[in-house]
Amino acid sequence: MSGIAVNWTAVYGTNNVAAQMLSDLSLNEMESMAIEPLTQQLNTLEQQLTALQNNSAAWTTLQGDAAAFQSGLNSLGSSTALQAMEAVSSNTAVATAAADGNAPPGTYAIDVSQLATSEIDGYASTAMTITDPTAALGLAATTVAFSIGGVSVSIAVTSTTTLDQLVTDINQSGAPVQAQAAQSGSDYYLKLYGTVTDQAISYTGGSAALASVGILTSTSSGYTVNSVQVAEPAVVQFQGATVQNTTNLFTNLIPDVTVLANMMRGRWRI
Repeated sequence: MSGIAVNWTAVYGTNNVAAQMLSDLSLNEMESMAIEPLTQQLNTLEQQLTALQNNSAAWTTLQGDAAAFQSGLNSLGSSTALQAMEAVSSNTAVATAAADGNAPPGTYAIDVSQLATSEIDGYASTAMTITDPTAALGLAATTVAFSIGGVSVSIAVTSTTTLDQLVTDINQSGAPVQAQAAQSGSDYYLKLYGTVTDQAISYTGGSAALASVGILTSTSSGYTVNSVQVAEPAVVQFQGATVQNTTNLFTNLIPDVTVLANMMRGRWRI
Protein backbone atom coordinates (compact mmCIF):
# COMPACT_ATOMS: atom_id res chain seq x y z
CA MET A 1 0.00 0.00 0.00
CA SER A 2 2.95 2.30 0.55
CA GLY A 3 3.71 2.19 -3.18
CA ILE A 4 0.32 3.51 -4.26
CA ALA A 5 -0.14 7.24 -4.82
CA VAL A 6 -3.34 9.10 -5.49
CA ASN A 7 -3.49 12.26 -7.61
CA TRP A 8 -5.91 14.24 -5.49
CA THR A 9 -5.58 17.30 -7.76
CA ALA A 10 -7.01 15.31 -10.58
CA VAL A 11 -9.89 14.30 -8.33
CA TYR A 12 -10.67 17.65 -6.76
CA GLY A 13 -9.14 20.03 -9.29
CA THR A 14 -6.35 22.54 -9.13
CA ASN A 15 -6.09 24.93 -6.18
CA ASN A 16 -8.59 22.88 -4.14
CA VAL A 17 -7.89 23.01 -0.37
CA ALA A 18 -9.04 19.45 0.20
CA ALA A 19 -6.81 18.21 -2.61
CA GLN A 20 -3.83 20.05 -1.08
CA MET A 21 -4.46 18.59 2.44
CA LEU A 22 -4.91 15.06 1.16
CA SER A 23 -1.83 15.33 -1.00
CA ASP A 24 0.23 16.11 2.14
CA LEU A 25 -0.89 12.86 3.77
CA SER A 26 0.43 9.45 2.82
CA LEU A 27 -1.82 6.44 2.82
CA ASN A 28 0.05 5.10 5.89
CA GLU A 29 -0.67 8.28 7.77
CA MET A 30 -4.29 8.13 6.77
CA GLU A 31 -4.44 4.51 7.84
CA SER A 32 -2.93 5.39 11.23
CA MET A 33 -5.46 8.15 11.73
CA ALA A 34 -8.29 5.80 10.83
CA ILE A 35 -7.27 3.07 13.27
CA GLU A 36 -6.01 5.33 16.12
CA PRO A 37 -9.28 5.11 18.15
CA LEU A 38 -9.18 1.34 17.86
CA THR A 39 -5.53 1.32 18.97
CA GLN A 40 -6.40 3.39 22.05
CA GLN A 41 -9.25 1.03 22.93
CA LEU A 42 -6.94 -1.94 22.50
CA ASN A 43 -4.33 -0.37 24.80
CA THR A 44 -7.01 0.34 27.44
CA LEU A 45 -8.23 -3.26 27.26
CA GLU A 46 -4.66 -4.55 27.60
CA GLN A 47 -4.16 -2.36 30.70
CA GLN A 48 -7.42 -3.62 32.23
CA LEU A 49 -6.39 -7.19 31.49
CA THR A 50 -3.03 -6.67 33.20
CA ALA A 51 -4.77 -5.17 36.27
CA LEU A 52 -7.19 -8.09 36.45
CA GLN A 53 -4.31 -10.57 36.19
CA ASN A 54 -2.48 -8.77 39.02
CA ASN A 55 -5.62 -8.78 41.17
CA SER A 56 -6.11 -12.47 40.48
CA ALA A 57 -2.53 -13.22 41.55
CA ALA A 58 -2.98 -11.13 44.72
CA TRP A 59 -6.22 -12.92 45.53
CA THR A 60 -4.53 -16.28 45.07
CA THR A 61 -1.74 -15.19 47.43
CA LEU A 62 -4.28 -13.94 49.97
CA GLN A 63 -6.14 -17.25 49.85
CA GLY A 64 -2.88 -19.07 50.51
CA ASP A 65 -2.04 -16.81 53.48
CA ALA A 66 -5.54 -17.27 54.91
CA ALA A 67 -5.25 -21.04 54.62
CA ALA A 68 -1.87 -20.97 56.40
CA PHE A 69 -3.29 -18.74 59.15
CA GLN A 70 -6.26 -21.07 59.64
CA SER A 71 -3.92 -24.03 59.86
CA GLY A 72 -1.89 -22.23 62.52
CA LEU A 73 -5.00 -21.48 64.54
CA ASN A 74 -6.06 -25.10 64.37
CA SER A 75 -2.63 -26.17 65.59
CA LEU A 76 -2.82 -23.76 68.53
CA GLY A 77 -6.27 -25.02 69.47
CA SER A 78 -5.13 -28.62 69.51
CA SER A 79 -1.86 -27.99 71.38
CA THR A 80 -2.03 -29.27 74.96
CA ALA A 81 0.98 -27.13 75.89
CA LEU A 82 -0.99 -23.96 75.23
CA GLN A 83 -4.28 -24.94 76.79
CA ALA A 84 -5.32 -22.40 79.43
CA MET A 85 -5.57 -23.50 83.05
CA GLU A 86 -8.04 -21.84 85.40
CA ALA A 87 -8.03 -21.94 89.16
CA VAL A 88 -11.56 -21.87 90.57
CA SER A 89 -12.16 -21.11 94.24
CA SER A 90 -15.16 -22.67 95.92
CA ASN A 91 -15.51 -19.47 97.96
CA THR A 92 -13.81 -16.30 96.72
CA ALA A 93 -14.50 -14.64 100.06
CA VAL A 94 -12.20 -17.20 101.64
CA ALA A 95 -9.46 -17.15 99.02
CA THR A 96 -8.70 -16.62 95.37
CA ALA A 97 -6.24 -18.49 93.18
CA ALA A 98 -4.57 -18.11 89.80
CA ALA A 99 -2.89 -20.82 87.69
CA ASP A 100 -0.69 -20.77 84.61
CA GLY A 101 -0.61 -23.29 81.77
CA ASN A 102 1.74 -25.66 83.61
CA ALA A 103 -0.39 -26.09 86.73
CA PRO A 104 -1.33 -29.70 87.53
CA PRO A 105 -5.09 -30.28 87.15
CA GLY A 106 -6.97 -31.55 90.15
CA THR A 107 -8.86 -30.56 93.30
CA TYR A 108 -6.90 -29.26 96.27
CA ALA A 109 -8.21 -28.58 99.78
CA ILE A 110 -6.42 -25.85 101.72
CA ASP A 111 -7.41 -24.87 105.25
CA VAL A 112 -6.39 -21.40 106.42
CA SER A 113 -5.47 -21.58 110.12
CA GLN A 114 -4.23 -18.02 110.49
CA LEU A 115 -3.88 -14.92 108.36
CA ALA A 116 -0.73 -12.83 108.31
CA THR A 117 -1.06 -9.65 110.36
CA SER A 118 1.02 -6.55 111.00
CA GLU A 119 1.77 -5.12 114.44
CA ILE A 120 -0.36 -2.28 115.83
CA ASP A 121 0.80 -0.48 118.97
CA GLY A 122 -0.63 2.36 121.05
CA TYR A 123 -3.12 2.79 123.85
CA ALA A 124 -5.18 5.67 125.22
CA SER A 125 -3.72 5.13 128.70
CA THR A 126 -0.72 7.44 128.50
CA ALA A 127 1.73 8.77 131.08
CA MET A 128 0.49 12.29 130.32
CA THR A 129 -2.79 13.77 129.21
CA ILE A 130 -2.68 15.13 125.66
CA THR A 131 -5.69 17.26 124.77
CA ASP A 132 -4.13 19.13 121.86
CA PRO A 133 -1.92 17.26 119.32
CA THR A 134 -0.42 20.59 118.21
CA ALA A 135 0.72 21.64 121.69
CA ALA A 136 4.28 21.09 122.97
CA LEU A 137 4.54 17.87 124.96
CA GLY A 138 7.26 19.14 127.29
CA LEU A 139 9.28 15.92 126.94
CA ALA A 140 12.81 15.58 128.19
CA ALA A 141 15.31 15.71 125.31
CA THR A 142 15.83 12.16 124.06
CA THR A 143 15.86 9.99 120.99
CA VAL A 144 12.88 7.80 120.18
CA ALA A 145 14.24 4.70 118.47
CA PHE A 146 12.65 1.55 117.07
CA SER A 147 13.20 -0.97 114.28
CA ILE A 148 10.92 -3.01 112.02
CA GLY A 149 11.57 -5.14 108.96
CA GLY A 150 15.31 -4.48 109.12
CA VAL A 151 14.81 -0.70 109.17
CA SER A 152 15.98 1.25 112.24
CA VAL A 153 14.60 4.68 113.05
CA SER A 154 15.90 7.34 115.45
CA ILE A 155 13.89 10.50 116.00
CA ALA A 156 15.04 13.34 118.25
CA VAL A 157 12.42 14.89 120.53
CA THR A 158 12.65 17.96 122.73
CA SER A 159 10.37 19.84 125.10
CA THR A 160 8.82 21.67 122.14
CA THR A 161 7.96 18.52 120.17
CA THR A 162 4.22 18.09 119.58
CA LEU A 163 2.31 14.87 118.99
CA ASP A 164 1.56 15.93 115.43
CA GLN A 165 5.26 16.64 114.83
CA LEU A 166 6.21 13.21 116.19
CA VAL A 167 3.64 11.61 113.86
CA THR A 168 5.06 13.51 110.87
CA ASP A 169 8.67 12.61 111.72
CA ILE A 170 7.83 8.91 112.00
CA ASN A 171 5.85 8.88 108.75
CA GLN A 172 8.71 10.61 106.93
CA SER A 173 11.39 8.30 108.36
CA GLY A 174 11.05 5.67 105.62
CA ALA A 175 10.25 2.90 108.09
CA PRO A 176 7.46 0.47 107.14
CA VAL A 177 5.07 1.97 109.70
CA GLN A 178 2.24 4.48 109.65
CA ALA A 179 1.88 6.80 112.64
CA GLN A 180 -1.39 8.42 113.73
CA ALA A 181 -2.48 10.87 116.39
CA ALA A 182 -5.39 8.73 117.56
CA GLN A 183 -8.16 10.15 119.68
CA SER A 184 -10.00 8.66 122.65
CA GLY A 185 -12.70 10.94 123.95
CA SER A 186 -11.10 14.35 124.31
CA ASP A 187 -7.56 12.96 124.66
CA TYR A 188 -4.96 11.98 122.03
CA TYR A 189 -2.25 9.34 121.91
CA LEU A 190 0.26 7.92 119.42
CA LYS A 191 -0.63 4.83 117.41
CA LEU A 192 1.76 2.93 115.14
CA TYR A 193 0.62 0.57 112.37
CA GLY A 194 3.15 -1.76 110.80
CA THR A 195 2.73 -1.77 107.02
CA VAL A 196 4.40 -5.16 106.55
CA THR A 197 3.03 -8.41 107.91
CA ASP A 198 4.94 -10.82 110.11
CA GLN A 199 7.39 -8.08 111.18
CA ALA A 200 7.48 -7.09 114.85
CA ILE A 201 8.25 -3.54 115.97
CA SER A 202 11.17 -3.46 118.41
CA TYR A 203 11.54 -0.34 120.60
CA THR A 204 15.16 0.37 121.42
CA GLY A 205 15.22 3.88 122.91
CA GLY A 206 13.21 6.78 124.27
CA SER A 207 11.11 4.58 126.54
CA ALA A 208 9.93 7.40 128.82
CA ALA A 209 8.84 9.51 125.85
CA LEU A 210 7.08 6.53 124.23
CA ALA A 211 5.28 5.84 127.51
CA SER A 212 4.19 9.48 127.64
CA VAL A 213 2.46 9.20 124.25
CA GLY A 214 0.90 5.73 124.82
CA ILE A 215 3.19 3.29 122.96
CA LEU A 216 4.74 1.84 126.13
CA THR A 217 3.60 1.44 129.70
CA SER A 218 5.94 1.74 132.66
CA THR A 219 5.80 -1.15 135.13
CA SER A 220 7.78 -2.10 138.21
CA SER A 221 9.86 -4.45 136.09
CA GLY A 222 10.38 -2.08 133.15
CA TYR A 223 8.39 -1.05 130.12
CA THR A 224 5.87 -3.16 128.23
CA VAL A 225 4.49 -2.54 124.74
CA ASN A 226 0.86 -1.50 124.44
CA SER A 227 0.23 -3.90 121.57
CA VAL A 228 -3.23 -3.87 120.02
CA GLN A 229 -2.30 -6.49 117.42
CA VAL A 230 0.86 -8.57 117.16
CA ALA A 231 2.63 -9.44 113.92
CA GLU A 232 1.83 -12.98 112.80
CA PRO A 233 2.64 -15.12 109.75
CA ALA A 234 -0.05 -16.71 107.62
CA VAL A 235 -0.58 -20.41 108.38
CA VAL A 236 -2.36 -22.98 106.21
CA GLN A 237 -2.87 -26.71 106.35
CA PHE A 238 -2.18 -28.41 103.01
CA GLN A 239 -1.88 -32.13 102.32
CA GLY A 240 -1.22 -32.92 105.97
CA ALA A 241 1.48 -30.27 106.40
CA THR A 242 1.47 -26.92 108.17
CA VAL A 243 2.83 -24.19 105.91
CA GLN A 244 3.71 -20.68 107.12
CA ASN A 245 4.25 -17.58 105.02
CA THR A 246 5.17 -13.97 105.79
CA THR A 247 2.17 -12.76 103.76
CA ASN A 248 -1.24 -14.13 102.80
CA LEU A 249 -0.01 -14.80 99.26
CA PHE A 250 1.18 -18.40 98.86
CA THR A 251 3.17 -19.45 95.81
CA ASN A 252 4.77 -22.58 97.25
CA LEU A 253 1.74 -24.84 97.80
CA ILE A 254 0.85 -26.08 94.30
CA PRO A 255 3.24 -25.77 91.34
CA ASP A 256 2.42 -22.75 89.14
CA VAL A 257 -0.56 -21.79 91.32
CA THR A 258 -0.81 -18.62 93.42
CA VAL A 259 -3.26 -18.64 96.34
CA LEU A 260 -4.33 -15.52 98.23
CA ALA A 261 -5.92 -16.31 101.59
CA ASN A 262 -8.58 -13.88 102.80
CA MET A 263 -10.20 -15.65 105.76
CA MET A 264 -10.36 -18.99 107.54
CA ARG A 265 -10.88 -22.24 105.65
CA GLY A 266 -11.14 -22.60 101.92
CA ARG A 267 -11.06 -25.15 99.11
CA TRP A 268 -9.68 -24.55 95.62
CA ARG A 269 -10.20 -26.49 92.41
CA ILE A 270 -8.01 -26.21 89.32
